[in-house]
Amino acid sequence: MKTRGRILILIAGLLLAGGAVEQLYAQTSDDFVVWCHTDYPIKNEHNQNLPGSNPTFADSIPGALVQIIATTTNGVLWPPDPVTGEPTGGDIIIAETAIGWGIPKKYPNSGAFYYAMDRPPGRGVRIYARAFNKPTLAESNYYGQTTSVLPVNSSGTRLMRSFGVHLYDLQRTDKRVDGLPTPSPSVTPTPSVTPTPTTTPSPTRTPTPPPTATPTPSVTPTPSVTPTPIPTPSTTPNYCADTLDIAVLEGLEIAEPRAGTPQGWTWEVTRAEFPEVDPYGLVFDAENVFSAQTSYPKQPAAVR
Repeated sequence: MKTRGRILILIAGLLLAGGAVEQLYAQTSDDFVVWCHTDYPIKNEHNQNLPGSNPTFADSIPGALVQIIATTTNGVLWPPDPVTGEPTGGDIIIAETAIGWGIPKKYPNSGAFYYAMDRPPGRGVRIYARAFNKPTLAESNYYGQTTSVLPVNSSGTRLMRSFGVHLYDLQRTDKRVDGLPTPSPSVTPTPSVTPTPTTTPSPTRTPTPPPTATPTPSVTPTPSVTPTPIPTPSTTPNYCADTLDIAVLEGLEIAEPRAGTPQGWTWEVTRAEFPEVDPYGLVFDAENVFSAQTSYPKQPAAVR
């Protein structure tokens, strides 16, 4: 793949869908974490974990390239340029990292990463992630990307500080960068086997049938009585045996507010995996006014 130089331009803002102008980066120093869990590694076109280990170690393995991209066309995920591998459709790279970044040394070639952006995306910016099968664009010939965008609805505050790419279906780099179909391996034909000549069988002797015996009449059995089935009592399901799985929270109300001030306490519904940072929505006690926060792919939720 050919490469070209990249000119860094200071961008004041993006014109997003609906005509709203928002900052590309939030005006805050809080970290924004982009990550992929080691339990859900990104695979290459051969279904193997993408290469790479933490570059802070002396014997590290160069990691496959990962890009964090802001889309400017109402959430459309454009493919990379077939020649350069750069974003198309006006999309902008806002950060780059690599497989293995932030992962402990005991997980070599984990196919995962944990990268904290020192400049989080601004409110309303829609981002997605793209991974390549090699450390550089020049080496790469396959890529994969998330199937949907993450709308950042908070300027780096505690309400929106992470982007788990495996939750948005970034699983494999199995798409050709040049847009051509993946070639199928050729199959070596199996050599034909010369058939063994058959032997002419000897004529068989027709057996003499034995005399037929007169059967003894059978005794008609007495019909058995079918027992009446005893119904099995239904069991009450175990308390809290099933998880509460949601994608979008549309409302939350406190039945009996008890706080002494309008915003004395806070009730939040969050993702169970990261309850501290990923809320669906919240309501203050005793103000009792619902505030929607973030939607996610359907998954277990928690109340805190």
